[in-house]
Amino acid sequence: QSYVSLTSRFEDVQLLLSLVAHCGQPATFAAAYTKASQFVGLPPEATLLPQPAVQLGAVRTAMLRLNQLLPMQKQTLIKACMQCVMSDGRVDALEADILRAVCASLDVPLPQPIS
Repeated sequence: QSYVSLTSRFEDVQLLLSLVAHCGQPATFAAAYTKASQFVGLPPEATLLPQPAVQLGAVRTAMLRLNQLLPMQKQTLIKACMQCVMSDGRVDALEADILRAVCASLDVPLPQPIS
């Protein structure tokens, strides 16, 4: 199996983090996304995508590509998702469900506060 780098998939990462951010509180969408995107080192132009741009088919395709990341990079991506979710200090049911789906898709164990 050939692996890809996190930075080479920044558009997929941008889409995933936008999805996770939009699952939180509307007041914290942008701050949550910014914190997570900086954690994984996305370029500054990779800003939060508007909700209508986060389409299920595109997310499914992005997840297939992100599954080619190195295991350590998958862990980094999950940590970024956790930072995004925890930016308001709590995890609601939708955020937990999204994290479960992301972890399952990437074959990565769920982080402790969620499992």
